Amino acid sequence: HPNVKLFITHGGKLSFQESAYHATPMLALPIFGDQEKNAEHIVHMEYGLSLVWEELTVQKIVEAINEIIDNPSEKHSLSFRFYQKVDTVSRTFRDQMESPLERAIFWTEYVIRHQGALSLRSPAVKVSWMRILMLDVLALIGVFSLICLYVISWILKKTGRLLQGNSSGKRKLE
Repeated sequence: HPNVKLFITHGGKLSFQESAYHATPMLALPIFGDQEKNAEHIVHMEYGLSLVWEELTVQKIVEAINEIIDNPSEKHSLSFRFYQKVDTVSRTFRDQMESPLERAIFWTEYVIRHQGALSLRSPAVKVSWMRILMLDVLALIGVFSLICLYVISWILKKTGRLLQGNSSGKRKLE
């Protein structure tokens, strides 16, 4: 919506794309995975701010929101830089020869014109399910693991017998 002034996000890639496309500064609250790296990128590129999840307080959230949305028209403010940067990235996103709908229509018609466009089909379509699941590799790992377990078991039994023989108190008479 055009009235959105700030997008509070967990820092996922799709959230970043959506916010950048609509030229909306971001406040990232990364939780796990790639979100922390994406939040660092948001701060580094000056698309917004990031807060550490474990250190969140109401005061920190309010301060971050105010820092982003206050005085976007004042040229030397941090807020102005955020809006300027996301506007630039938004224009870059939108600068395409065709719309996504036109692109989808083209490729649908292309596949129809070329009877399924077999030249574009991935060779992986013809791969057997045994190769997809890598059953040969799993079997090799399983056999190797069983051999290792057998060898370890055999060594432990031999060691146990040797130790038992020495600790029983019996000695050979000469």
